[in-house]
Amino acid sequence: MLDFKEKAPGRTRLVITRKHGEAVHIGDNVTVHVRLDHEQDRVKLTIDAPPEVHILRDELKRRANTAIEQAENDRYPPAFDPFGNPT
Repeated sequence: MLDFKEKAPGRTRLVITRKHGEAVHIGDNVTVHVRLDHEQDRVKLTIDAPPEVHILRDELKRRANTAIEQAENDRYPPAFDPFGNPT
């Protein structure tokens, strides 16, 4: 079953189901293999990709983005208005 869902303007998300041992190919260089670990009740994904393809778990990507935003805020704090006007 293929299910296309609008993710953001100009982008589409493909939602598919895979069974243990099946795989998904992304472009010519990336393959995602699906494994089920019944003992730990988890799905394991093995991703085969060339070294120039950056692979990062979502929670690490979010943490990195938060750290970058915090560093930018620390470097460029909001302007101070002694009269209390919004900046």
